Amino acid sequence: SFQAQGVVMVRLTQNSFFGGQLDFEMMGRQDFGRYAKGATKLCNFNILKRGSLDKRHGWDRIIDLKAKLGITADTKVRLIPFAFKKTQGFVVILTPLRMYVAETSPSNIYNLYSVTDGDNIYTSSEIDEIDYQQCGDIIFLAHQKHPPAKIEHVIDDLGKDGFNYSVLRSE
Repeated sequence: SFQAQGVVMVRLTQNSFFGGQLDFEMMGRQDFGRYAKGATKLCNFNILKRGSLDKRHGWDRIIDLKAKLGITADTKVRLIPFAFKKTQGFVVILTPLRMYVAETSPSNIYNLYSVTDGDNIYTSSEIDEIDYQQCGDIIFLAHQKHPPAKIEHVIDDLGKDGFNYSVLRSE
């Protein structure tokens, strides 16, 4: 600490965030070693094995939505996270005209898939009202004006990924 113009200023340096994000009930519990290495809230950061932080990469590193999909600032878009492996993540991209899935990876390489049978299903106003739930490699979609549906991750005979949209039928 140092004193400037009669005001004592304290500067704390945190060398490690290896404790991750602390639960609210841990606040002020300096008797735990994890407290000194944790944070109240971490947003858009990845904790590295050595304890430091790395800024989480954004869409600029993954896919240019305008160049690849023609999505502009005027296009209504809904992004739904879809991850079922630590090394492989997906994001469902819903627009009024099409459904896509973008595959992300730690090396910032992406693949883009069109969802089979996923065109022209939801309107711009309906996209924000969709409820979803993930179970394994399936995303279930629910909207009050549409029958329940699913987007399913499938692998063909050649080992290539794909995604299919289908309406759930009651038996």
